[in-house]
Amino acid sequence: MKCILALKALYEKRESAMKLGLFFHKFKKRILSMTQDRQPEITSECMQLLRLISEHYVGVFSSMEYVFLFQFVYAAYRPMATAAGELICKRLLAPPPQEGFFGQNPPDEFDRNIQNMKTLIDFYLQGEFHRHVPYLVDGLWDAAPALVRNWECMTALLLEPRGGRQALTSQQERVLIEILVAAVRQAAEGHPPAGRELGKRAAREVDGTRRWRERASMSRHFVKVLPQLLSKFAADKEKVTPLLQIPQYCNLDVYDKDGLGSYLDSALLELDCLVQRHSDVAVLEACARAYGAYCCEGGTAHCQAAPACSRLVDMLVDALTPLLDVFLQHEKQGQFLGHHEMGRICSTLRRLVAFYSTHDLSSWNLYEKMDSLLTLRRHQGSMPTEVIHCALQCTYYALLWQIVAATDRLPPQDALLDLRRRLMKFCVACRVYLSHQSKVLSEKAFILLCDLLLILSHQGPEDTGLGLLFFVPDHILQGRLLSFVREHVFLEESGAEGPSRIYKEDDADELHELFHRRNMLAVFCKLVVYNVLDLSAAAEIYQFYLKHYHHFGDIIKETMTRTRQNDRLRNALSLLLCLQQLFQKHMDTYGLNYDPIELICGPFYSIRLLARRFALTLGFDRAREAAHLIQRSVPGAALSTLPSSRLHRPT
Repeated sequence: MKCILALKALYEKRESAMKLGLFFHKFKKRILSMTQDRQPEITSECMQLLRLISEHYVGVFSSMEYVFLFQFVYAAYRPMATAAGELICKRLLAPPPQEGFFGQNPPDEFDRNIQNMKTLIDFYLQGEFHRHVPYLVDGLWDAAPALVRNWECMTALLLEPRGGRQALTSQQERVLIEILVAAVRQAAEGHPPAGRELGKRAAREVDGTRRWRERASMSRHFVKVLPQLLSKFAADKEKVTPLLQIPQYCNLDVYDKDGLGSYLDSALLELDCLVQRHSDVAVLEACARAYGAYCCEGGTAHCQAAPACSRLVDMLVDALTPLLDVFLQHEKQGQFLGHHEMGRICSTLRRLVAFYSTHDLSSWNLYEKMDSLLTLRRHQGSMPTEVIHCALQCTYYALLWQIVAATDRLPPQDALLDLRRRLMKFCVACRVYLSHQSKVLSEKAFILLCDLLLILSHQGPEDTGLGLLFFVPDHILQGRLLSFVREHVFLEESGAEGPSRIYKEDDADELHELFHRRNMLAVFCKLVVYNVLDLSAAAEIYQFYLKHYHHFGDIIKETMTRTRQNDRLRNALSLLLCLQQLFQKHMDTYGLNYDPIELICGPFYSIRLLARRFALTLGFDRAREAAHLIQRSVPGAALSTLPSSRLHRPT
C-alpha cells in the first residue's frame, strides 16, 4: 500500500511521471495483477494509479488490457468501481481528439452526451457482465454525473422516432431503459445498490437539501415525459415494466405546481390502457405498484388517482362476476366453458390478484367469490389450474388485508372468530393442494401456507385480542411440509456432477427452477428460525448441508446462524439431533460392522465431515454452554443406539 501511494504521488506530477517510463514498463504486469489483490483498499488505489499512468503515456495499455481494467466497474467495492469508472470516462467516453480540427465546429454538450451514452450502451452489450446495470450506473455515478444523471439526454434518445438520426435498436433501448431506471432509483434513494461495499473511508453523504433539489428537478422532468414513454413502449412488456417503477421514486407533489395536473391525467390514462392491454403478471404488478405510488394518502395525486383506481377495479369486478356465475353453474352441472370464456376469467383474475397485492380490495368482497371456487374444486375435483392458482393468491391477499385491518383497529370477538375460521379453512385448502399433480400449484400452495403460518404464529397465544388468531402447525402438518421440501427442493441432480452442478447462462430454464427451489427452502427456513417448527424440522434440513452445499449451502448456513443468535442451546440440540438421525440411518443401512477404511472414505466419513462443519458454526464467543450440552448428550445418545449385548461386552 505504501509503495502504491508513493507512486501515485509521483505520477500526479507530469515532470516526475515522464521519468518513470522504464520503471513502469518493467513492473507493468505486477501493477496490473495488483488490481486483483485480496485487500480491496489496495485494488482501488492501484486502479487510481493506473488511471494516472494512462493519462501520461499514449498507448501504454493494449485494448485487451483496457477491457480487463474496465470490467472492475462492476466490482463489489465501491471505491474500486468508481476508479474504474473514471478510467472509462477518460479512455472510452472522452471525445475523439480530431474533433474541432479542419474548421469543423465541435459538437455541443447535448450531442456529445448522446454519443457517449451510445458508447456506454455498446460497452455494456459487448461485455460479459450482463444483468449488472445498477452496478455500472453506481460506478459512473461520481465519475460521470453529467452522463448518468442527464435525464434529458436519455429520454430524448428513447423518444427518438423510428428511423431517426439518433434512433436506437430494440436491444439498445432495453439497456438504456435499465440504465435510466437504475439512475432514477439511486438519485431518489441516495445510496448504492445492494451488495456494493462502501469501504472504510466512505464518502460523506450528499447534503439532504441538495439531494432534495435534484430529486425535485428529476420529478418535474419525468412527470412530463413518462406518459410519452409509456405510450411509445406500451406494446413491449420487457421495456414498459421497468418504466413503471419511475413513479415510485419521484416526488409526486410536483403535480400541484407549475400547472402539471394535465400530465397526471395522461399518466393515469396510460396506466389504465396498460392494465387492459396486458395480461402478463410482471406488467400488471408493476402497474399496481405505480397506482399505489399515485394513490398514496396525503399526496397531491391521491385525489385523482384513487377514484381512477377504484373505477378500474369496479370494471374488473363487474366483468368477473357474471363470468364466475356462469362458470360455477356449468361446473355444478358437469359442463365446461369454452376456451374464450376461460381465458377471460383467467386474465381478469390475474389483474385483480396484481391489484390485491398492493391495494386493499376488501370493499369489493372478493373473498366470497374466491372461496366458492376453492370449495367447488375440492368437492367436484375438476377446474383449470390457473383458476385455482389465482383463487389461492386472491384469497391469501384478502385474508392478509383482514389481518391488517384487525391490527389497526381491534374488531369484535365474533368478527375475530369468523376471521380465524376463514384462516383455518384456507390452511386446509393449501394442505390439500400440496399433493396436487400440478407442480406450479403445489409450490404456490406451499409458499402461501408457510407465509401464513409465520404470521399466525406471532399473534400471541392470549385468549383475547389478536391472540385468537394464534396458530402453530401440528406434527402432521409439519411432516407434510418436511416431505414437500424433501421431494421438491432437495432433488437428485442428473449427470455426473450431481448436486454440485454449476449452471451456465444457457441453462435458463434450469436456473429459473433452481431459483424457485431456493425460494421454497428460504420460506421453510424462516419457520425454523422463528421457532414455528420443532427441532426435528431443523435437523432434517441440516442433513443436506454438505450434499447440496453448492446450491443451498448459503441458505442453510444462514439458518444456523440465525438460530444460534436466537438460542444457542436450541441450536446445539438441533445439530446434535441431525447427527443422531444420520448415524441411525447409517446403522440401519450398514449395521455396526467396524471398517477402518470407512472412517476415511466411506459413508461414515460424510457424517464426520458434517460434524466438523457443525463445530465451526458454534463460534468462539460464548459457545461453552452449547459445547457442554453436546458433550453431555453425546455419550447417552451413543449408548442408547447400541444393542444390550454390545453394552456388556467383557474386557
